[in-house]
Amino acid sequence: MDILSQRLYERREMPVDEPLKIIRGVTKAGEKKIPSHFHSVLELVWFRNGAGGTIVVDGTRYRYKPREAILIRPYAMQSYELASAMQRHILFFLDTSSFLSLFAGSLLEEKVRSFMDRFCALPVVKNTITRAMIDRLSRVTVKNTAAVVSAVLSLEEACASAHNAPKEGFRFARALDYLEKNYHRKIGLGDAAGSIGMSTFYFSREFKRVTGEGFVEFLNRIRLNKAEGLLRYSRSSVTEIARATGFSSLSYFNNAFKRYHRMAPNQFRQALSRNS
Repeated sequence: MDILSQRLYERREMPVDEPLKIIRGVTKAGEKKIPSHFHSVLELVWFRNGAGGTIVVDGTRYRYKPREAILIRPYAMQSYELASAMQRHILFFLDTSSFLSLFAGSLLEEKVRSFMDRFCALPVVKNTITRAMIDRLSRVTVKNTAAVVSAVLSLEEACASAHNAPKEGFRFARALDYLEKNYHRKIGLGDAAGSIGMSTFYFSREFKRVTGEGFVEFLNRIRLNKAEGLLRYSRSSVTEIARATGFSSLSYFNNAFKRYHRMAPNQFRQALSRNS
């Protein structure tokens, strides 16, 4: 695979008033693996046919079968090993921050936040999300906000057996959302921990367990993906991009970029020009 196509962070641009995106597709002929990547949004996957396979989420392997819901919390690193090609599927992407913002300041805000915590705590596979729920969600018109709210909240029935499930995954997702929104600032472990009301000690201890990476490594990954976009689509200098994405110095940015992309930022931009 071309190094320029190896993007861990798959951006899902979604309007604030359209927090749900639905994509129907099929895996490629001959495709056996889907490489590691992550999203800032909640992902629900339903394979309609095929022989299933294995999904790896934050380092843990799960076997999945067709017609079995796969739930992936925001920012979880994921990859697939497909047991067969041409697997038809439907993907649901829910921007949890935008969805929760629809209830900001209302009497329902805490109730909806609690539901989202419990829903994100469901198992990756072998969960309580049924085909009926998938069918109901797949019929939604995503531009109809009221219909989206109704369909998403109807998923609460899947949480009936998850009332004792751990909530740390989604709690950390809110901290990771904080990083996503503030990567360009000078932020540290304490800032991220404080964004979700957690002690720095506990946050530091749990961060790698939940995300599979150290705090600085994860923050740099977000910054480097932002920098990649600026290198691709802007005329800003490398120095300006380093500053805009929160790196403390140009040399630190260059070294981090080389470790991530196996080439310097200027070389990356030159390679883009040659391939265009």
